[in-house]
Amino acid sequence: MKFNSQICTTREQSERLLSLGLKKETADMVYMPFYRKGIIIDYSAPHSLLNQDYFKDFSDDIPAWSLHRLIEMMPKNIAIDGDTAYPLQIQKRSDGKWCVGYQGWYDCVGDLYDSVIWIYQLLISEGYLDEFCNKG
Repeated sequence: MKFNSQICTTREQSERLLSLGLKKETADMVYMPFYRKGIIIDYSAPHSLLNQDYFKDFSDDIPAWSLHRLIEMMPKNIAIDGDTAYPLQIQKRSDGKWCVGYQGWYDCVGDLYDSVIWIYQLLISEGYLDEFCNKG
C-alpha cells in the first residue's frame, strides 16, 4: 500500500491562512528550516517541539495546521442570515473532489485542505472565527 496523506497545511496554505488573519498561536504544527549540505530542507513537526529549548530561536519557522486542528476550530453549526443553524458538512464526491461547507456556503475545490481554507475565508470574513484571528 502506498499512502500519500498530507499531515498539515503546505507552506503556501499556511501563508494564506495567516494572511486571512488566523493567529499563528492556533497552529499545532510548524515548518522548521533545517540545513543539510548547505541546502535548506523544510521539515514539518508537531508544534510542541517549539517548547524545547533547542528549537526556540528559529525565526524562520512557519506555523502549520493539521486537518484535525482546522476542523476543531470550525463551528459545528452556523446560522446564515439569522436562519436555521446549518451543520458543517465534509464529503468526498465520486469524482474524488472534497466538498466542505455549510448550507448555502459550500464549495468543492478538490483538495480537502484547500476546501477547508476556502470555507475559512468565508468564516473569517463573516466573524465566525474572531477568537482565533488577529483583530485589526
